[in-house]
Amino acid sequence: MRKRIKRLNGRDIILSFLKIAGASAALSAVCYGSYHFLLGRYGSAGLALRLVEAFVPIALGGIAFVVTAKLLGVRELQQLIGALRRKFAS
Repeated sequence: MRKRIKRLNGRDIILSFLKIAGASAALSAVCYGSYHFLLGRYGSAGLALRLVEAFVPIALGGIAFVVTAKLLGVRELQQLIGALRRKFAS
């Protein structure tokens, strides 16, 4: 099979995986911390507070993921940003 495929670039795949795993760890830490902060500060009485407790950690975690992935130089993120710029620029 290796003769047909040639090279799989295993090092590049593992390096990308580790970078994305690091960015995911940052996402998890920010989501966990912000959820528990909001829960401890405001409680969970009412629908509005529950919605805030659900969506604010998701937004903060997403921002943390993108920033961390950008700092780590995740190529796939650069490709996604480039594709979105091309799509919305025209």
